Amino acid sequence: MNFMSGKQKWLALAATGCLLLGSGQAGAASADMEAAQMAAPAAQEAAAKTAPAATEAEEAAAQTEAPADAELQAAETASSGTAAAAEESAPDAEESGAVASSEIPNPMVPYDSYAAMVEALSFHPLYFPLSSGLELTDRYIIGGTTAELHYTSRYGQEEKRARFVVRTALLSDGMNAETFSGVYGADWQMQQLGATQVQIAELASDSFVAYWTRGGYAFSVGADQLNRWDFVRQLRDNLIDLSEHYYD
Repeated sequence: MNFMSGKQKWLALAATGCLLLGSGQAGAASADMEAAQMAAPAAQEAAAKTAPAATEAEEAAAQTEAPADAELQAAETASSGTAAAAEESAPDAEESGAVASSEIPNPMVPYDSYAAMVEALSFHPLYFPLSSGLELTDRYIIGGTTAELHYTSRYGQEEKRARFVVRTALLSDGMNAETFSGVYGADWQMQQLGATQVQIAELASDSFVAYWTRGGYAFSVGADQLNRWDFVRQLRDNLIDLSEHYYD
């Protein structure tokens, strides 16, 4: 039998204690590892359960935000549409207002026949006879009171033919050569033609206007593209002569 000394026994016991301590520590570590391994699936399962809950919460929040965003976008779209419609309608409204404000009745009303003018005015407007060589082209009544007849010469090149405008109206207070003929600022000269005093103004070398009254009527005639002699001849031989015979 082998007997160990006291020192050897102590070393053996110490080694045994270290082994036991090491085994205890190793066992503890192993227990910790097993506990960690056992806890890991539980933690993962808890995390897995928590994650869907968080995801569901986020999805719910997103769904809540989505309708809000949709409603906001719809409101913005409706607002934009209303603004666009207002902008589109604004020019139309302005245009309608402009048209309404500029629609002034035309004082010159055209007529198809001399007889219709007589019926509307209750008098016979002065006119050029066929012997004058002039052709009646247009008939108007101005302001419901004044007859205006337009004539053009039948002869010569069309662009160079003489043109006449004859006006007739009942004589009224304040009526004169300017207000009736519509020619203002001209140098009106009095001239005797037949038994009638006539005011004549030369507007240009080929443009003239005359004004006279007879038997409660006022007359005027303007002409262009002719010389003074032809103007006075047409005035005296036709218009003055007719007015002295039929409006006295």
